[in-house]
Amino acid sequence: MMKTCLISPPHIIRAEDEAGPHQWPLLSMVTLGTILKNKNKPVELLDLQLLINKKILRFDRSFYKAAVKLIAASGADVLGFTAMCSNYPLALNLARECKRVNPRYKIIFGGPQATATGAESMRKFPFIDIVVYGEADVTLAEVIDRLEKGDNLTEVAGISYREGAKIVHNGRRELMRDLNELPLLDYGLAAPLSEYQGEQKSYVASIEVGRGCPYNCVYCSTSVHWGRKFRLKSAERIVAELTYLKKRYKIRTFLFQHDLFTLDRQRLRELCELMIGQKLGIAWTCSSRIDSLDVEDDTLALMARAGCKGIFYGVETGSERMQRLLNKNINLDRVEEVIKKTIKNDIPCAASFIIGFPEEKEADLNDTLNLALRLANIDYISKVQCNLIAPVAGTKLMADYKKDLIMTECISYYTSFKLCRSDEMKLIKENPELFSAFYNLKTRYVPLEVFIFAQDWGVWILKHLPKSLLLLCRELDMTPLKAIYLWIKWFNSNGYEITTTVSFTDAYNKYYKYVSGIYREHKKRSSFVRDLMKYEKSMNMIKLNKKKKIKGCSRTDLRQMFRGDWQKIVPAVSKQLISQTFSYDIEKYFSDNRKKNLETYNNQEKLHYLFYNLSDRLVIQRISEKTKLFLDKIDGERTFGEIIDDFNKVYPTPRSKIGRFLRETIKNGVINTNLG
Repeated sequence: MMKTCLISPPHIIRAEDEAGPHQWPLLSMVTLGTILKNKNKPVELLDLQLLINKKILRFDRSFYKAAVKLIAASGADVLGFTAMCSNYPLALNLARECKRVNPRYKIIFGGPQATATGAESMRKFPFIDIVVYGEADVTLAEVIDRLEKGDNLTEVAGISYREGAKIVHNGRRELMRDLNELPLLDYGLAAPLSEYQGEQKSYVASIEVGRGCPYNCVYCSTSVHWGRKFRLKSAERIVAELTYLKKRYKIRTFLFQHDLFTLDRQRLRELCELMIGQKLGIAWTCSSRIDSLDVEDDTLALMARAGCKGIFYGVETGSERMQRLLNKNINLDRVEEVIKKTIKNDIPCAASFIIGFPEEKEADLNDTLNLALRLANIDYISKVQCNLIAPVAGTKLMADYKKDLIMTECISYYTSFKLCRSDEMKLIKENPELFSAFYNLKTRYVPLEVFIFAQDWGVWILKHLPKSLLLLCRELDMTPLKAIYLWIKWFNSNGYEITTTVSFTDAYNKYYKYVSGIYREHKKRSSFVRDLMKYEKSMNMIKLNKKKKIKGCSRTDLRQMFRGDWQKIVPAVSKQLISQTFSYDIEKYFSDNRKKNLETYNNQEKLHYLFYNLSDRLVIQRISEKTKLFLDKIDGERTFGEIIDDFNKVYPTPRSKIGRFLRETIKNGVINTNLG
């Protein structure tokens, strides 16, 4: 009997130091491992990404040697590599090294990238013995069974394999008709979820609820891998699997894996109603097209009641022309109302855009940036992202423009050169069509540098300072694209390198100088927009430091403190707190939907606010001049008694009133006494 080791190579994506974030086992590996185990085939899962994140493997020159040693320790005869565009160079180099060390290994490649490039990969890389195309649920077990028996692979549909010096292509296998036949996931085959997420009372993981998308967008590889037939597991099967995984592995938050989960609204509603009836007590997220949900019915409300805590909407472009060229064809007039209805039902949502297409014109890019900016200004939207197109192998886009691949230092967020060394770069440069996701496409109408800047700096503004950018465009009567062009000009004139590897504060300071300068050029007062930027900056500084939560004081500790000689205590203002003073009433500006003349918000007296994180919640607290003065007098050296005496010289206040104020601020953690 042959043992199989299913290997998930690291991903070369944009990350600060290592090979990217990784929070749960790869769903396809767990599924295939479960199938092999249920057929009594020895199997082991090896997640190299996890081992890098846990510092067991190092992503340096020692990586391949150490990884090969770990693979050898599994005692496997068959090595199955999951190939995606972001890990393909690493997967190939690792497989090559495994074959060099042990020529008896049977090397099998599967996954989206292998499906798209299988024939060419077999031709160029002789160490690959077999490629499995598309769904491997039935195919892989058949291959292993025949390898064990020494039978040929002629009758196994859905693979390419070597027969001596000849490469044989058996054609694609028919899609699974009934996904309910797939087994319940055995997460026990993978490393414990606690190794991914730390010890938790409950965990997050993926569950496959269906496959296939009937649409045929030119940039998407989903139809290449899963086919264009929409399939969904039954409501009963999904609920049974959720119940099992919750009970067996303490998973309470699920990512529903399906590119278009909401397409069949009737079946979606059936599932939600069953989940509500079963009182599962879970949370889940999913992906959706804008036009598969209707603001006129109560489907979104039903999803919220069933535990939906996030929807990812692929809008892709704000241009009607590009919608047609990309074969996306959603009604852009419905985007904002669907997003708002989603948020109204307490479901956080994200909107995604793609830029950098060869035929994209300035008007198209501006339409996209304009829609993205409007969405980023919708209160409580969780994320608006805008990425450069990654020309993925197997797509119509790649087929049409494969001669227009160019290599630059900045590519899509889905891949990156940051972690590529000479071994990977050699492969990528020698085989552009196999590794097309590491390339850009030549653009005809807009300089590629503008798209790159829009991805990096434009998206940074959408994420952190959307309200001030919207105000700038309105006040100075310019389009978002014009603002981008002027910012590029400002960068160049000041000799700044256009790079995203800067801190939030450094990026903010650059943008602040740019905004101040552009207002001066237009002879406009910038005092309001500067206040608005300061307000947004404070919010973001707290959000970016979520781990730095204010620690409150318990009621017991409070009572104990005030029973004693509390006036001798030396207090300190929490370091996790930001205090800001404004000339304009920013909150009123927001509540008025930003419609009035800005000078109407110019307050006669300064307005003081505290920004802090309390129990994973951003708190923005308006405080009085008296409170601001009292907090300013807390210097970490004087006692409460000394501070109160000094404060009373300016604002004579009864001790009882000061006591009530101190109880509240100490309880919330604004003032720290080191007691709780």
